[in-house]
Amino acid sequence: MTVDSSGSTQQMQMSNMYGRGGGKGNGNGGMKDIMQSLSQEDRTQLRDEMSSLSKQDRQDAIAQMQKVDKSGTSDQDYFQSLLDILNQNEEANSQTNTTDFTTYA
Repeated sequence: MTVDSSGSTQQMQMSNMYGRGGGKGNGNGGMKDIMQSLSQEDRTQLRDEMSSLSKQDRQDAIAQMQKVDKSGTSDQDYFQSLLDILNQNEEANSQTNTTDFTTYA
């Protein structure tokens, strides 16, 4: 929060590599909420997995992760669901980036 010269306050939102920070206006906290529900070890692993994704793939994965319902599942099952989403995105990305070459002799 900053205070300008007229004395009014302004709240600044920070964004990070995982999407929009603060969660204002969209009804959820995005990646922040997801990360807060994980153990420190799981957070680290999830960050490492996400760092290999492109910006667009990361945003798509976050959108899918936000749809996962944590209620009624164990912490491990929830985390595994998040990893499954990342693995699906990585597999789809690797399939679209490979090109088959045929050599004729």
